[in-house]
Amino acid sequence: MIAFNLSMSLDDPDYPGLRIAGAFVELNKYLDKLAEVVPYAQDQGLRVEIKRQALSLGMADLKDKIEEVKWVAEELVPRFFMGAFAVALAATYESAVTEVAGYVCAKARAKLKISDLRERSTHKKINLYLESVIGDSYALGSELKNRLDELSSVRNCIAHANGNLANSKNANRLDLQALAGTGRGVSIKNNYLVVSERFARQYL
Repeated sequence: MIAFNLSMSLDDPDYPGLRIAGAFVELNKYLDKLAEVVPYAQDQGLRVEIKRQALSLGMADLKDKIEEVKWVAEELVPRFFMGAFAVALAATYESAVTEVAGYVCAKARAKLKISDLRERSTHKKINLYLESVIGDSYALGSELKNRLDELSSVRNCIAHANGNLANSKNANRLDLQALAGTGRGVSIKNNYLVVSERFARQYL
């Protein structure tokens, strides 16, 4: 749930609260649709393809084909669909932070823009920006900070390495291996990161 000030949304067209909340509402709808599509795509891939191949392949070849189809259904389908959601979720959060910072910048008539800061962590960046411009920060608990950093690690691996841990930076790879051991819905299969619906909902 995204908290925003309704009266400010009505009185101030520059206030980004309603737009940000709306973006997360639509992101939730997107995830609901993915939750329908992914199991269907997995089931269709397995049953239809195996049934089609069973008539033309011998037993040994069919066994190989079943393994291939299972790999597509159980690893590739969730990796691509839910991985894309994780990237969209991280991007929506980063966009929201940028909108909030832009609003603060305009209201405070500040010369400093959030893009001027070189901090890589999004939540650290907005905190530093608010402290610099208005002398105040927004308080995030340590657990939420950790979740945001984990989401960022997942996003970076998918966006920059297509989920392949072998192509990820060492620090990011270690973070993801640790995350996979927590049971939060991220797993590593054949050295690729696989994101589940459970992870998507928890981090949304």
